[in-house]
Amino acid sequence: MDCRAVGATGDIRVLSEDDAGPGQTLTTDAEIPTDVWLSLGRGARLVAKDPRTTRETIFAGPAHVRPCVGHREDSWISAGVFESTPGAGETPGSEEWVVTPLAVVRYASAKVRVTVRPDATIVTVPGGVAFVRLQDDARLSGPLNTPLADAGPPPKSQEPWQRVSETTLEIRPLGRRSAMEAARSAVDECATLAQRAQALAQLILPHEIGDGGNPNLKDTIVAQVTTRRLARAACAVAKLRTRALPPSQDRSTWEASLGQDETQWSALAAPPTAR
Repeated sequence: MDCRAVGATGDIRVLSEDDAGPGQTLTTDAEIPTDVWLSLGRGARLVAKDPRTTRETIFAGPAHVRPCVGHREDSWISAGVFESTPGAGETPGSEEWVVTPLAVVRYASAKVRVTVRPDATIVTVPGGVAFVRLQDDARLSGPLNTPLADAGPPPKSQEPWQRVSETTLEIRPLGRRSAMEAARSAVDECATLAQRAQALAQLILPHEIGDGGNPNLKDTIVAQVTTRRLARAACAVAKLRTRALPPSQDRSTWEASLGQDETQWSALAAPPTAR
């Protein structure tokens, strides 16, 4: 089931794969395709509803966004504004991920506003708790106001996600890079983390039943879960950056490798074989 536009005002278009042409108009109650981008004109507003959790998320234009990516609670934004709606479809263990060119934000229950501009990404969390992971080529130029003293450091299992509560962060690129260079950097980071996640997954279960297994199983499981989450974030940013490039041989090559990387980080360990 695709997510649905429970509210749509202004000029909202469903873009084709190559973004050619004006695109098909998206209206209220229409299903939102999960594999294409949407263009929101200035003043446009879209409320997307996940069919499984009924979580609602808001997008404001001018914007270039993808709600419900891969039928998950993932929202990708290359430009524009994202806002959460606390209390709508929030369930234990269920997180919304917001992917931008410079960082990934995830939260379970929080008031979150993410603004993506050409020069910076602004993350505001006026209520609740969210976690932010910056790309290797991004930096914090904020916070613009001081977090609560009791926010505390992130749990070890969440590293290197930054815990954010009642504050605003401004994220900027480390330096000037072309779109091609930024995409290449993200693709490389995705590949490295995906390979590590796969290697850790293979250590979780013994290859043969009765061989004693991994003596450091607990630490390996924690490391695999953490690395898997980091790989998911890095690969999503890599896909977003690569998709923004004009068609080329490099883009096609990277898109193919990113598909293989996703298979790597998302795969579970192979089941053990009996002796």
